[in-house]
Amino acid sequence: MASANGGDDAMVDAQRTTAIALKRAAPPGDAGPAPDGPRRPSASAEPRRLSRRVVALMAVASGAAVANLYYIQPLLTVVARGLHVSDGAAACS
Repeated sequence: MASANGGDDAMVDAQRTTAIALKRAAPPGDAGPAPDGPRRPSASAEPRRLSRRVVALMAVASGAAVANLYYIQPLLTVVARGLHVSDGAAACS
């Protein structure tokens, strides 16, 4: 025979099960999202700038990368002979 408050007992059991599952799912120390939402920089915040050293390093690195493509061109016949392939095959590798 079902009790008069059988539906209420089922509801309480479901709430307990949900609460236990949520506690297990959250990593320790995680309080969840902040109530105010993610922080945004203020409108008056000045953007960060790259230092002169970083800019110089980027310029040298990009220059070396581009120069590397052109420095090999006069040496392609030597490379082709050393690899025993045609000039065209050496240019593609």
